[in-house]
Amino acid sequence: MGPSGAGKSTLFDVLSGFRVTGVDGTIFVNGHVRDLNSFRKYTAYITQEDRLEPLLTVLEYMKIAADLKLPADTLQNKKEATVRLE
Repeated sequence: MGPSGAGKSTLFDVLSGFRVTGVDGTIFVNGHVRDLNSFRKYTAYITQEDRLEPLLTVLEYMKIAADLKLPADTLQNKKEATVRLE
């Protein structure tokens, strides 16, 4: 939380690896130096100004939410059933 222009988005861009140029230093995750490739496999970062937002349907939003929130080993047909409340 903070006022506009305080650097919140920039901080998250750097931490997520979304921004790598012009950045110096070391990022640690759980006490270990972050391996960016591994980190990207296990995290999701959706920017505040998501350019796809106006193009998605409600169903597409729900599918994205299911992919992000349900455990990784959840079968695709189970995710679809959850989205459709079956």
